[in-house]
Amino acid sequence: MPLASTPRAPRDSAIALFLRHARRLHDAARDDSPSRSLPVPRRLRAAGLFARATLPALYRARAEVRRKHVLLALAREAGCTDWAAFRTVLASSPEPHLDHLRLVQEGLPQLNLWFRSPEEAAPVAERLGRRVVRHGAQAVIAGAGG
Repeated sequence: MPLASTPRAPRDSAIALFLRHARRLHDAARDDSPSRSLPVPRRLRAAGLFARATLPALYRARAEVRRKHVLLALAREAGCTDWAAFRTVLASSPEPHLDHLRLVQEGLPQLNLWFRSPEEAAPVAERLGRRVVRHGAQAVIAGAGG
């Protein structure tokens, strides 16, 4: 008798893209190189996970970081309380979150204007004819219009 499982997301869906991004972050978190590994614990702490642990302690315990921690951090960066809630949001309206993911995956190859909040960035983006992309609590003005 086959085991019941949750339906798999299509390979190109927003959920699948975020799952792949989480896998890359998880792999980076476990890396021995501090320059590759440390950005992930910083994001985990910024998302409210492991708040009592110091960054050096998190680096030493990097093998303990699980994919569920990375998924929770990504969900919180997007303004959701947990991965299940974020997954529901991605299934219904993925586009604003895909902008964020594209920005991160492209490695920010060009100079962009950063702001403390999307509200602070909005008037400048409107004036320049560009779009605001939320990145955690911050925002970046990226791309030429649209």
